[in-house]
Amino acid sequence: MATLRLYLDTRSKRADGTSAIRLAVNNHGKTAYISLGQYVRADEWDKRLCRVRKRSDKDALNDFLLDRQNFYNRILMQVQSKQTYRGNMTAIALRDLLLREADPNAGIITLREMFKRYTSKEMRQSTKNNYLATWRTIEQFDKAASSLTLEDINRDWVERYNLYLLGLGRSHNTRTVRIRHIAAVFNYAIDNELTNNFPFRRLNLSLDSTRNRDLSVEEIRDIFTADVPERRRCLLYAFKAMFFLIGINLHDMYDLTPANVIDGRIEYVRLKTGKRYSILIQPELLEIMKKYQGTRHLFSFCEKYKNANSFSISMNNALRSLRDGLTTYYGRHTWATLAFKLGISKDTISLALGHSFGVRVTDTYINADLSRVDDANRKVIDYVLYNKK
Repeated sequence: MATLRLYLDTRSKRADGTSAIRLAVNNHGKTAYISLGQYVRADEWDKRLCRVRKRSDKDALNDFLLDRQNFYNRILMQVQSKQTYRGNMTAIALRDLLLREADPNAGIITLREMFKRYTSKEMRQSTKNNYLATWRTIEQFDKAASSLTLEDINRDWVERYNLYLLGLGRSHNTRTVRIRHIAAVFNYAIDNELTNNFPFRRLNLSLDSTRNRDLSVEEIRDIFTADVPERRRCLLYAFKAMFFLIGINLHDMYDLTPANVIDGRIEYVRLKTGKRYSILIQPELLEIMKKYQGTRHLFSFCEKYKNANSFSISMNNALRSLRDGLTTYYGRHTWATLAFKLGISKDTISLALGHSFGVRVTDTYINADLSRVDDANRKVIDYVLYNKK
């Protein structure tokens, strides 16, 4: 049987040492909470009587708290008398039902709404972009993402989300950062008295020290010349194209269309960072573009997949069949490592990887910079394909 009781939630404290008084909704051995907007210190709360003590305003506070408890008890009796009431509902579902009955105009806060609120805070645009990218992965993972409430997110959901990202070939650190983003949104909601739910407790959210993701020149040559089944051959060419495009992100390559080809260059804005890239089409890349000429996409092998995620899964599965642990991320890291070994300056490598091009740079790429990047890419390709140094 469902019960309501007053409860001092000492799991978190405000700067003044006070904790929130909540109404605990107990049902089937589980508990959800309703915020009452009142705070006291632990020594000002009588656990046995569930009342405020040792305060000059204790009588007024206790009258208010009792009024709120009685108010929700009346609502509980009303909803239990309705034919639509389900006695087996969870404590969270019952709590949400009581809140809706108490104020039909009060909407239940969704995870989507909390992401919007959190990213509306003052923060760097690149940070905001990263949080929005996390939200897009949630939408791709859970078809009901737009209607998920904060209480819908439990440990099982978090673990399934992690496995989903793993299936896309995302590294431990990438997966951890995405989950950290969600946890930060929940902390923000908790700070604003919008939820008590925090399904990340005792979850390891530490980052691994970055492992080497670069291949030796011999290893990447072996991959480029690997004998793969016909059905996967196009994916090998896709990996080559990524490398010839200076390790372009797979999602960005998937989004390329013929419109991105401008004056012999491929121009695009990276989805993750909003940075602009302009890469000269080398002859080897042009061959792949002709072999796999697309209509909706620049490359026809992208048109076999309904979205970038399914393309990513197939790509990474194909790469792991060639070398344990190999993913598309290796292309970018390998390009940079080989460029450094060829004596190309760190400044030029940074330019090539987009580290020095921010959203403040629009169409004003300096020709000299582009030429340096073009020359660097040519040297790396010549070294890998023709052993020229």
